[in-house]
Amino acid sequence: MKKNRLLTLMIAALLVALLAACGGGGDDATPEPVVEQPTEEPTEEPIVAAGGLDFTLDPTFGSGSLETGFVPDPFTVELVSGGDVDVDTLNLGPSCTGYALSAPDYRLNFTGESPFGLRIFFVATSGEDATLIVNDPQGNWHCNDDFNDLNPLIELDTPPEGQYDIWVGSYSAEDFIEGTLYITELGLDPASVEENTGGTVDAGALDFTQPATFGEEEIAAGFLPDPFTVDIVSGGAVNVNNLDMGMCRGHAAVAPDFRFFWSGDAATLRIFFVPEDEGEDTTLIINTPSADWACNDDYAMFDPLVEFENPAAGQYDVWVGSYMQDELIAGTLYITELDYDPDNLP
Repeated sequence: MKKNRLLTLMIAALLVALLAACGGGGDDATPEPVVEQPTEEPTEEPIVAAGGLDFTLDPTFGSGSLETGFVPDPFTVELVSGGDVDVDTLNLGPSCTGYALSAPDYRLNFTGESPFGLRIFFVATSGEDATLIVNDPQGNWHCNDDFNDLNPLIELDTPPEGQYDIWVGSYSAEDFIEGTLYITELGLDPASVEENTGGTVDAGALDFTQPATFGEEEIAAGFLPDPFTVDIVSGGAVNVNNLDMGMCRGHAAVAPDFRFFWSGDAATLRIFFVPEDEGEDTTLIINTPSADWACNDDYAMFDPLVEFENPAAGQYDVWVGSYMQDELIAGTLYITELDYDPDNLP
């Protein structure tokens, strides 16, 4: 009897254990805890501009700040072109080509509203083929390959204020080209500067084939109002004293400051310049229709004047120089048939 009871109890205990193992413990069964797997934080990749040219990186050859009217002009930086980024594959725009570093070669912070525009160009030391890529403060890309022979140039007519990132590329991936980066508001270009001379300009660099910086005009005898006037800023990187042009003096830009086309008969024609600030020393250099040079330094104190008797018809190219290097002098150019001069203004 006891044996049967004990057997019954053992069978009952075994059934309870089996039910519990099969999840049949009813509402009192304790659920297995849920273990949450840790989520992996996403890794942020650096943003690289244009898939390879990264203007967030520090420039390789330095940075600087220039304000419109800066001196000395041109501003120059010695650097080496080239790198492992194939600019052709980035689809930045026309003429964007060559091989460059990911980091900019040079960074410029530019301020002021330039009345002249801004030119950026590169001159290779040994005549090798370089390219130029510039990202402006508005995020626009500007590129050039061969402006003059194999040297690139970018011209910005109304340069916005802010950060300019500049890359100098090599046309071939294997080339690393030594040379000079130029930044200028004057009428300079790769053809007008000597290589490795720190911004000096080759003799014969007054170039009357270039557009005049401050405009041009047709003027005929008997013109009104007389005098005709135009505002100009003197000076530039050409040392006129070194040119074989007689008594011509001063430092002037490569391009003429002003050009006029003269017609008609007149007894005399006077051209002179008066600075805004009295006592500043300027010079005057004029190329006549017969390609002769006429110059003056100090007609009235430091103000220059050139007079033509029976002026020939044709093109007159006018440069206003600064006597001292690196000076830019604002003032007014006068053209008159009357008896005006710097001491006798209308």
